[in-house]
Amino acid sequence: MSRSGSVSEPSRAPSAVSIQCPPSAAGTHRSPSVPVVHRSPSAAGTSITRAPSAAGIFRTPSAAGVTLPPSVAASQRIPPSVIGSRHVPPSMAPSRHTPPPEPEFAAAPSDIAPESESRSGAALRARARLEGDKMRMAFEASQEAYRAQDGERAKELADLGRSHQTRMQELHGEAAEQIFREKNDGREPGEIDLHGLFVKEALSRLSQFIREAPTLGQTNVRVITGKGLHSEGDPQILPAVEDSLRKKGLRHHTDEANAGVIVVELGPRSPVSE
Repeated sequence: MSRSGSVSEPSRAPSAVSIQCPPSAAGTHRSPSVPVVHRSPSAAGTSITRAPSAAGIFRTPSAAGVTLPPSVAASQRIPPSVIGSRHVPPSMAPSRHTPPPEPEFAAAPSDIAPESESRSGAALRARARLEGDKMRMAFEASQEAYRAQDGERAKELADLGRSHQTRMQELHGEAAEQIFREKNDGREPGEIDLHGLFVKEALSRLSQFIREAPTLGQTNVRVITGKGLHSEGDPQILPAVEDSLRKKGLRHHTDEANAGVIVVELGPRSPVSE
């Protein structure tokens, strides 16, 4: 009350003035990544929503200015519903167009010598054998599909088997050429080495060799067949060559120094040697 007898009205702080609580005065421990929150006195005690800097999840503390203990903070996990709504990269998501597993016959051993890495006769022969294995597997699977009355699948597998068969024959032809070249390049005229060839391949090259030898002035030629020690079962090339020479009416005999070499006489046709 003033001396004049009038009563003065007590002063009040404006209700709309915002008060900033600095970190040192708020009594609250905050990490540098949590932004400073401006509070109004009228809003004290209400829930405040903060956006964490890394988690991307809005949390509502139970009371303003309260620090969540580590055990509680660790429990603030992403709910499964949120995880399920996240975008999954196409490479990780299952596809309705995922191709069915390859047929069992496709699980054949891998090529021993890929074409880009090796062109040796042995490597080509190994690849040809692999194609033969795939061919047989495809034909067997085709028969099973046919018995199961799956005509479309049976035809598909039969076509696949024929493609492997064609490739097998091509590779065997390439292998024969390469093996013959490896064995005979640089060899003296009048001599031929048939090692490593199949019987049919060996006889074909023998016939060509015998036809060309007289034009080169050769009267006696040597045919190297080997003893057949590395053949599966009985020797194959040696008896086949001897039989072919007898049918051609050519005199021939085994080299005394090497039982794996046949000497053939290319003069006038004479009685066949015994």
